[in-house]
Amino acid sequence: MNIGTLEMGSNGAHQLYVASGGNRAAAAITTARGNPEDTAAGAFLVKRSGGAVQRFNAIDGIVTPVEIESAEYDLLIAANNERTLAALSGLLISVSL
Repeated sequence: MNIGTLEMGSNGAHQLYVASGGNRAAAAITTARGNPEDTAAGAFLVKRSGGAVQRFNAIDGIVTPVEIESAEYDLLIAANNERTLAALSGLLISVSL
């Protein structure tokens, strides 16, 4: 198993890699977004392909999940399954405390 990071490219492209399955990407964490439209299509594709998506807000360095579907969020994790999403979400929240 190869573990690495991919930083270049668009948010949508990263989410597309997650949605496509295979060995391309297990998850994408999006922190730099201009408009909700920057990630909406990619997040939709990830969910439709059997993946999982969680949005978060970051206030004063504390990261909390967005509980309802909303265009207002600071970062988004798109993962290939619920297990990957839970692992990354837990890690993100723990380092923010």
